Amino acid sequence: MLGLGLFSMWQPVVVAQGNSTAKRDPHWGWILAMIVQMLLTLLAIVLIFAVILGGLAASLSRMSYGMY
Repeated sequence: MLGLGLFSMWQPVVVAQGNSTAKRDPHWGWILAMIVQMLLTLLAIVLIFAVILGGLAASLSRMSYGMY
């Protein structure tokens, strides 16, 4: 969880500390970076849970074979 927390902080920090030279409002870049980071964090959480639940399901199926 610490790694995921650090992963979700780096991109907004880089964007917030950057110097925007775009003609559009620089806040849009920060908002876009936050949305991208939220989606990447959500994807990482889903993948972590899928791996954990897959391992748990495999362990439970192996344990059920030993009961018979």
